[in-house]
Amino acid sequence: MKIKSLWIQKYQKYENCNIVFDEHLKYSKFQKEIFGNMNILLFSGENGAGKTTILSFITYIFRYIQRYRERFKSDYRISYDIKIKKSIFNVILEKSNMDIYIKINDKKYYIQEYKIAPKKGYYQNFNIKNIEQVTYDKIKKFLPSQVYVLGFDNSYEKLYYASNYIGDRLVKYRPISESYSITSRGNDISLGIAHIYHKIIKNKQLQNMFESLKLKLSSYVDIYVNIERCSIIRGNYMLNDIDYIKVLNTGDIDKIYSDSEIEKYIENCDSEYNKRFRIMDYLKTKKRFYVLNELIDKKIIYINEFYINKNGIDIPIKDMSTGEKSFLFDLFSICSNLKENSLIIWEEPETHLNMKWSKNLIPLLVELTKENNIQWIFSSHSTYMIKNLFQNQIIRLKEKRLETPDFNTFLANDTEIYKRLFEDGEENLFEKKVFKYIQNNDHELKYELLKILGESYLTFMIYKSMEN
Repeated sequence: MKIKSLWIQKYQKYENCNIVFDEHLKYSKFQKEIFGNMNILLFSGENGAGKTTILSFITYIFRYIQRYRERFKSDYRISYDIKIKKSIFNVILEKSNMDIYIKINDKKYYIQEYKIAPKKGYYQNFNIKNIEQVTYDKIKKFLPSQVYVLGFDNSYEKLYYASNYIGDRLVKYRPISESYSITSRGNDISLGIAHIYHKIIKNKQLQNMFESLKLKLSSYVDIYVNIERCSIIRGNYMLNDIDYIKVLNTGDIDKIYSDSEIEKYIENCDSEYNKRFRIMDYLKTKKRFYVLNELIDKKIIYINEFYINKNGIDIPIKDMSTGEKSFLFDLFSICSNLKENSLIIWEEPETHLNMKWSKNLIPLLVELTKENNIQWIFSSHSTYMIKNLFQNQIIRLKEKRLETPDFNTFLANDTEIYKRLFEDGEENLFEKKVFKYIQNNDHELKYELLKILGESYLTFMIYKSMEN
């Protein structure tokens, strides 16, 4: 999907706010030719400017379509394109008071609200003339397949669903605390691990990117076998390729293809425990990737430990640094939730990342997900992330306004981005002291001072003062 515009009636500090995300069409050709499918929006601005406010607003739009729409007070209008099979549909979602409408291409519908009766749920039918009413179930395919949120602000707490919630759980929230585990057990990231390993095996450039970030994945993982479930596939017969595809399409777990390595592995497991599995050797064919995905999806096996290799030594999760763990956990989590037409919202992904990781995060995500039609939304202060995006992909928040930068951001100088996108403010205390120092001392002392300063605007000012 690709978000095109957003209008907010009144929400916290934003009132009658309207922004169009695709107005700078001059970049479209280069974005597509260089990066392919790269639907990314990044919101930036000073602390307190309202980045979380906007990201949470977009999330709540999809959280409260089917049920509890009265909890989301603001009216809104959001427009996006969504690809279904080979066709592209323009969709406009609009809320007016407690009513929500959807316009698909040129036809507008009223979305009925889902209510809970004492025993079962139902869609409430209203006496509305001149507009066709539809249920949420009928229009769900025109919504994001999933809204996946990675954040750490209190604004996202309302995204949780109670265990007895009746209705669609379109939005999934992953708090930042889940990025600091000492094991992958219970993190539900097995599918993401399999996805990334398969991508790395097939994509040498992606493999080099991981290794350049000192995140070379080990050739094996630890797998946990669910004994109660694995009996399902014992004794399976081998299927030819045609039957195999039919089985995958029907989802018949009783006939799932099991090659000799997986079959032997599971049959030798007489109890539930972790066992080393050479995943890098196994995932060399697409068919085996599908097999592993099916086994994980049906909860027959879990990947409970992964390792990175440093100087020939495999490092487990518990011995990784905070940055390494959070970075890999986030990547695996995202790839576990990849779906066509997903909306992924990630608040300040540069947290705990060094400069090299921040600089390479967006290229890495694009390479990992270039075959999926995904809309990314970030908030960030990092110039290293901002410089990887074009001007029309960045929204600056300033004084209750949302605006695109008035300069070319793609591969721009960090200093240029900082000065033009953020408030310069006054010099800090050390800078003030240096300015005072150079005004009261001779050239010889200034030369000595220059030897201990890095290249900066301050250095330039000292040279200028020595011209007099």
